[in-house]
Amino acid sequence: MTGSGEARRGVLVPDRFNQGAVRITAGTVDPSVTPVKEKIGSLYLNRQTGQVFRKTGTGNTDWEEMDDGGGIEEFSFVAGDWAAGIANEIQIVRAPAVPGPGQIGPHGLGLGVAYVTQVFEDAGGNDLNIVDVEVEMNTVTGLVTMRKAPVPPGFVGRVVIEDSL
Repeated sequence: MTGSGEARRGVLVPDRFNQGAVRITAGTVDPSVTPVKEKIGSLYLNRQTGQVFRKTGTGNTDWEEMDDGGGIEEFSFVAGDWAAGIANEIQIVRAPAVPGPGQIGPHGLGLGVAYVTQVFEDAGGNDLNIVDVEVEMNTVTGLVTMRKAPVPPGFVGRVVIEDSL
């Protein structure tokens, strides 16, 4: 179990937003199960497993494991997905979420990183056309939202997302 003295020996990283400090600490527990008190944005390195966790909430067990990055995933969607949830919008949910109307996925890419996203329209056969859509990424939840203009109508296509850690 990680003692409070061990957590205090972390590296302090200045936080320009609230003039506090986040820490990079290490220990031998899973902080999402065993409480470890740190500021949001802190990192915790498990010395036994090699896992890296990022503090994502105010609770002492609000830690999420970060992956090693470099992941890439591709999802297909149909024209009706653009109207199934919020009009002209498709969301890519992150595991373990189950996609609902207007959603696809889930993806298993890391949290706390930016995603590189490219949307393609299926032009038939093996032809894909790059489509310019607005993409919004939530690096805390992993939710990716694609928005298209009201015209043209929904289209069949694919989206490729990659985490850029």
